[in-house]
Amino acid sequence: MRKTMRNAILCFAIVTVCACVWGVGFSHVHAHAQTAAYDFGMGLAPAVVAEVSAQNYADTLQAERKPGSVLFGVDSELSATAADGSKLGGLADVWNDLSQAGILAVIRLADMQTASVFADFASQNGLSDFCITGTDARILQAVKDKLPNARVCFDFRNGTKQENAYGYIRESRAVGAHIVLLNSEQADTDTVRYLQGMLTTVWAHVPAANELSVAAAVTRGAYGIVATQCAAVYDVFDKFPAGSITRGYYNIGHRGLPLTQPENSVEGCVAAVEAGATHVEVDIKVSADDKLVVMHDDTIDRTTNGTGAVSSMTLAELDKFRIVKTYKGTQTEPVKIPTLDQVFQALKETDVVFVVEIKTGNGKCCELLKACMEACDVTDRVAVISFNDSQLERLHALLPEVPCATLNDVDEYSAAAYFKTAAKNNFGFDLSFTKAKYDFMNGEMKNRGYAAWCWTYEGFVSVHAAAESGITGITNNSADAFSDNVKKWNLPSSFRIGANQDVAEREFSVAFLTFGGETVTDTAKVFLWEPAENGYRVILRYNDGGSWIYSDIVTVSVEPSPEKQGCGGGLQIGGSLFAGIMILASAVVSVLSKRSVKMRKK
Repeated sequence: MRKTMRNAILCFAIVTVCACVWGVGFSHVHAHAQTAAYDFGMGLAPAVVAEVSAQNYADTLQAERKPGSVLFGVDSELSATAADGSKLGGLADVWNDLSQAGILAVIRLADMQTASVFADFASQNGLSDFCITGTDARILQAVKDKLPNARVCFDFRNGTKQENAYGYIRESRAVGAHIVLLNSEQADTDTVRYLQGMLTTVWAHVPAANELSVAAAVTRGAYGIVATQCAAVYDVFDKFPAGSITRGYYNIGHRGLPLTQPENSVEGCVAAVEAGATHVEVDIKVSADDKLVVMHDDTIDRTTNGTGAVSSMTLAELDKFRIVKTYKGTQTEPVKIPTLDQVFQALKETDVVFVVEIKTGNGKCCELLKACMEACDVTDRVAVISFNDSQLERLHALLPEVPCATLNDVDEYSAAAYFKTAAKNNFGFDLSFTKAKYDFMNGEMKNRGYAAWCWTYEGFVSVHAAAESGITGITNNSADAFSDNVKKWNLPSSFRIGANQDVAEREFSVAFLTFGGETVTDTAKVFLWEPAENGYRVILRYNDGGSWIYSDIVTVSVEPSPEKQGCGGGLQIGGSLFAGIMILASAVVSVLSKRSVKMRKK
């Protein structure tokens, strides 16, 4: 008994000493850091990532509004370094500082040696809730192999702009990255919209945090902004009034257009795209003869004129039946039960993104899906979702370039485990809107590079409320509810104003493309502006059905002053030159007049 007691006391003493030693060196370690979230008029504002210098590091930690993450480097001696190489302090101390401030670490890895040293450090200390970044795929892959639970951001800033935006996805996803870091030239509106529509988060680097540059990164839709002065970024966020929609949202037709069309049918998907869907979501099952069939339920009983399990029937047997009902059970004209490749082929010539939900645990499904995407040549337009995380893991192993998202619930209580799983298998989150909490999406998810995708909204009011609150991916049963809303600005290369006009008070005629495919013209007002050569650079805003939406930067040139115009306001001529011409003209007239007099005398 005494021996047992002594052993117990000894063990307790050892644990206590170890805990004290650990606390001195690395007291901060938590399974899941709680990060800050702030509200602005634009709903889910971009995450702020501070690329700190040695001079502003301390101020960043003490700021009233802190960044969600701090980006810094590491050297071989385990010192944290700024972008210019200056030291911020020892890595353990900096990590402690960030953790206590509720800030996530984004570690820049520049070479294989320091990457290996960092990986050993993180592994020995049990770290997982952080992100690694760099420009070298080999380095990122080596660290990811050692630290599978680390999130990854691929830094493309030093490269040229990809000819095809899918190149960013292919390169980043190959090393397990769900975030891409782009410079201002790379992060144009169309590129950002495509990448984030494929579940790949864009962080835009703003080297000089002047007002218009920050605002442009916001209005181009970036989900994160990397800057050295985070206070200046937040100041720009404050300028956007309530009801602002700064990031183009995605109108995801759930099972097509299911309230009026046959559910999960080719016809329903086509109708959804014609009504304005940017994405169509369909469910897949595996038939008895290994064909991918578009069907939500295990059986065909609810939506067709037949009965039986999809998995027990061949495609030929399924082809005998027809879909005859909408999502709500309303009778429709009978249409065929489609295969997945038929949906792909029907919409291949559009720009729609296919959101494929795996609704089966069949082990062959992912291989069949891979073959189908490649045969139809749509791999660059497919995102995959599922409640079955094992299937997402299989697909990630087969096709790492295909973005995925889990449909399972995740919140502040389950996040610690789920963020690790998501990082390991490189999938994002598509949450039930009835359970997803705004604060969680605005803080914990956003700061880790996960965009807010939610399902399933129904009706005009709910989908528009989702858009205004900043939800990025709006899976809904009413894709036609956005038909009259602006999908894209059609801006001219430049506007012109008069020399004495106040640019801030001007309105400009602008063309818009709606989700429904119509081109409309209306007037937009100036939101922000700055002087530029021969004019101004401005960002416009427009009231789109009660919400403010914003343009990219557009130039405004200034017409010459009237006093510098020639006759009729045509050719601009300098004053002294004009005077010289007039004197010469008078002389010519005088000579001709004298010659005319002489001729008359003769």
